Amino acid sequence: MEYASKNIKDTHKLAEKILKELILKHKQRNALIVVLKGDLGVGKTEFVKGLKNFLKIKNNILSPTFVLMKVYDINNIKVNFKKFYHFDLYRLIENTEKDIWSALEVLNIQDILNNRDNIVFIEWGEKLKKLKKISNILELRQKTNRERIIKV
Repeated sequence: MEYASKNIKDTHKLAEKILKELILKHKQRNALIVVLKGDLGVGKTEFVKGLKNFLKIKNNILSPTFVLMKVYDINNIKVNFKKFYHFDLYRLIENTEKDIWSALEVLNIQDILNNRDNIVFIEWGEKLKKLKKISNILELRQKTNRERIIKV
């Protein structure tokens, strides 16, 4: 399915809509995992920021580019998840898949991915073959200077 976003407000609304749909169809015993795929500057982090109100996250969602991971408490009691993890692997994309996993092991990535109380969004995660089998892939593309296409 493809969605069109004409501005940041649209992107935030679509982020909430898409996450609600993913939650409804999530039946696995592990975390709800979403890989965000798209060129630099296409709006992956902005998409994630659109989840703040729906998940009732109290802190501002900030880009984890330099720290690799940010974690937030989910305060929406209607959602059966407790933690929201946001990874940005951009600084690691030149590394081999093995080296990326080694870096993520320090952050206890396996425990995070295996915990069904977690929602995990991973920017630049498409290089990790193992993630493709267990995640939802969202692709963001720039259509015009302001418009984006979000493909689920």
